[in-house]
Amino acid sequence: MTINIAQSILGSILLDKKVGTIISNKKFKEIDIWHDELKPYFDKLQEKGYIKGFWKNNVNFKILKPVSLQILEEL
Repeated sequence: MTINIAQSILGSILLDKKVGTIISNKKFKEIDIWHDELKPYFDKLQEKGYIKGFWKNNVNFKILKPVSLQILEEL
């Protein structure tokens, strides 16, 4: 499988982060820049139980399970 740009950005945000890490648009400006492209991936990760949080004016997610490159390729 190949990874598109949005998945690559998502990988730079999520890969190698510990469980319990908070991901927000204040820490990662890429989320604001690539908002429309990243949202479907964040939604899928949340559905699968990898992250939990909300996506409104501010973006805040907590990592519940480690995210790997293989997981991102499957999205």
